[in-house]
Order: sequence, then C-alpha cells, then structure tokens
Amino acid sequence: MEANDELVPLPDSKGFLDLTSRAWVNLDPVIWTMNLTLVTLDISYNHIIEIPPQIGFFFTYSSFEF
Repeated sequence: MEANDELVPLPDSKGFLDLTSRAWVNLDPVIWTMNLTLVTLDISYNHIIEIPPQIGFFFTYSSFEF
C-alpha cells in the first residue's frame, strides 16, 4: 500500500470490498478488522505476492478474488 492511497473503504451492505487496481504490494492491516462484515474481497490487479495467514480468520467469508 502506498502512503498516498485513499483510506480503505468499508465493505458494502452485501459484504463486498473492492480493492482492485491499487498497485498494492501488501494488504492494509485494517482489512483484518473486518472479519465479521467482509464476505467477498477483490484484490485483483495489484502486486500482492503473498496472502497473510490472517485470511483464515474470516468467519463470513465466501469469496476471495486475486
């Protein structure tokens, strides 16, 4: 994540969070606080090489797109 990127938005009413095309290399740590509201996370078109193990802590998770 770059210092000048906008803040990470909250998931919409259906739990979808679109973080595409941000040129991120790492996921922002605030994403791991959304484990009760996030259902679908789309991080496609970034430069993320490794997905942190925290991804396993999502309780309501149904879709992960990269």
